[in-house]
Amino acid sequence: MAKISQMVLASASLLILAGCHHFLTGTWTKESVSPPKVQDFDIRTLSFKAGKSYQANMVLDGKPEEQSGSYEFNGFQLMLTPKPGTGKKQAYDATLMMGKLKVSHKDSAGKSVTVTLTKVK
Repeated sequence: MAKISQMVLASASLLILAGCHHFLTGTWTKESVSPPKVQDFDIRTLSFKAGKSYQANMVLDGKPEEQSGSYEFNGFQLMLTPKPGTGKKQAYDATLMMGKLKVSHKDSAGKSVTVTLTKVK
């Protein structure tokens, strides 16, 4: 019963966050990546600004990238749309809960990789 209550509370919290981009505003840095030692996908820093713009230092398909562009976040999915010539549009499973932003992506082998980020400013 307690587990169901926690799930309901978590779901309600996410629904409240849906569309609330101001919760993301600021700079986030990597706390951890799971599974560890993954080389195909990583987010080192991710900065969200007012007006739904972002800057990122990340690894995609094993290649380091500096990106900037626009983003959308609905509480369950983070869509990053880089400026032309700086990368390709990506959709990630993402949740924001208890001060942690978790971003998940399937690596080149099809395995899920989750990066947990914490807000630094």
